[in-house]
Amino acid sequence: MNARSVFLVALTLIAGCGAPGIDVKIAPVTGSVTKDGKPLTDVKVIFESKDPASKAPMLFGLTNAEGKYEIQTSSGEKGAPAGLYKVYLAETKAPAEFDYSSANKGGGPPKSTSLIPANYQSPSTTELSVDVTATGATYDISIK
Repeated sequence: MNARSVFLVALTLIAGCGAPGIDVKIAPVTGSVTKDGKPLTDVKVIFESKDPASKAPMLFGLTNAEGKYEIQTSSGEKGAPAGLYKVYLAETKAPAEFDYSSANKGGGPPKSTSLIPANYQSPSTTELSVDVTATGATYDISIK
């Protein structure tokens, strides 16, 4: 291997590690989501930084059959950087099908079949928040 090849390999390895000062330490964040005491399955838990200047990556977790989730970055790294986050929820499955023929009989628009109340579905309306510390957090969410 010639000197140029060694230099290119070294440069690639350094670039893959990230530039100095940009490396963000992340801490584990886990929890569960329940509604009326029952676990919610296939719900995306999304963390959005409360700091508008934050460089925090997109953070989310998906609940399993027991309603448990683990936050990860969009690149798959488990955890979240320390900071304050708004928390909101999104269903990953489409709501149950609706028979639109009955809506034409003066019944108005179809009722929402979402398991998640609307106020938990947006960063602008959610009241949920979490403070992730350098050691991590457990954040259980109970909705009605």
